[in-house]
Amino acid sequence: MEYPKAFAVLGNAIAMEIEFAGHIYEHTWPEKGPGRMILLAGARPGRGDMLLLTKPRPKKKVTKSDYSGDNARTAADAIGLFETFAAKYAANWDKISLPNYKFKRFGKVNSITYYSTKWGKRARYIHEFKTKPQARINYTSSGMNPPVIMVTGSNLQITKRGIEG
Repeated sequence: MEYPKAFAVLGNAIAMEIEFAGHIYEHTWPEKGPGRMILLAGARPGRGDMLLLTKPRPKKKVTKSDYSGDNARTAADAIGLFETFAAKYAANWDKISLPNYKFKRFGKVNSITYYSTKWGKRARYIHEFKTKPQARINYTSSGMNPPVIMVTGSNLQITKRGIEG
């Protein structure tokens, strides 16, 4: 599965509940410091948006001039997604690199808990999914502490109200 070329940072993931093989697993991460996971969203028009949970990576500041052609369109999609979600102008953006991971299915996501700044206020959000999106982990991970967790579903959308689906 190919993931979007541009992602918007929604906040810090602190918990995820996954249903797998008849059991429910909850994994938690610290809000700050080592071991924290960032919550990214990528637009996939017509296929449902995608969420990625990953450890923070070194960033390189970029400008609009760094984007051209298809890259400009995907960057504009990610910036638009962030501005819709956060209800504020994206004052800056960064380029991050995600390896070309191979993912395998790892159950359905019941809920995700995260901290985000919306409407100028940092708050904790718990999103319980109506339609359970698919969780995938990269092959090299072990247990419930992988470097990257991918969440996909045709009804998953990022809107001004937040994560929906």
